[in-house]
Amino acid sequence: MLSVDKKQYPRDYIYRYRGKPQTITWGKRQTARVSFYDKSDKHMLESGWYRFEVQAHSSVLKSYGISKLDTWNPESAISILCDKWLQARFNEPLSIQSGLAELVEEMKKTLHPQRVASIIGNAFLESNGLNSGMSQRHLQEGKKALRRLGIPNGLDLQSIGISKVFLNLLSGRLEKYVPL
Repeated sequence: MLSVDKKQYPRDYIYRYRGKPQTITWGKRQTARVSFYDKSDKHMLESGWYRFEVQAHSSVLKSYGISKLDTWNPESAISILCDKWLQARFNEPLSIQSGLAELVEEMKKTLHPQRVASIIGNAFLESNGLNSGMSQRHLQEGKKALRRLGIPNGLDLQSIGISKVFLNLLSGRLEKYVPL
């Protein structure tokens, strides 16, 4: 949530739940106030459920052709949501840090802690242009272990933990970004 660049709304408010950013709001009550929040934690659902809300003043509703309750229709409501979604730049892929610590924990499930330290240490040396002095057999075993974890070409500490994601407006879920 903190990575989203909102050019039209430079000021936003972040509310935390148990120390974690849970809700971000921006806009004005006099026009339209937008909220985006994580429903998962607060409502004890599986992770990945978010809600996007727009509270619009009557002047904003009129610009979308809604002047009275009888002029409201689902298409108008969807167009307001989509416009505010695009203004918030939620349609663009975001970079998030998934974290080296998470990778280390995943590695420790299948590898001995000394082996994990060896792989991470070697990756650090290689990413800084230094030779670790380890045997080729030892290096190959480390690369095989990483391939089993879904890291095909070794471990580059400069880019570890960065994932591209996007927010799917239709499902309300954070999904992995796959370029076309």
